[in-house]
Amino acid sequence: MQNLKTAITKFMKSSIPKIELANVIEVQLDKYEGDDFLEQTQEMLAMYSPRSGKYLISSKVMKERLQKTLEHLAALSEESQ
Repeated sequence: MQNLKTAITKFMKSSIPKIELANVIEVQLDKYEGDDFLEQTQEMLAMYSPRSGKYLISSKVMKERLQKTLEHLAALSEESQ
């Protein structure tokens, strides 16, 4: 989970996050199959583009979602302890 959190943090700190980084996060979220929230995050990552557009997710929206994703992952971590 640490690699995932590191990738999310890197995305959030970047002024213009790269699509490749979004792809890394998307793949790492595969480990959480069956978690509706994280699957929705994956779908959003698949639609992410730094340039945004009519059917694309902007950096701002994606960063907001990834902040919530970090909080969700923290809650999952607490539940497993």
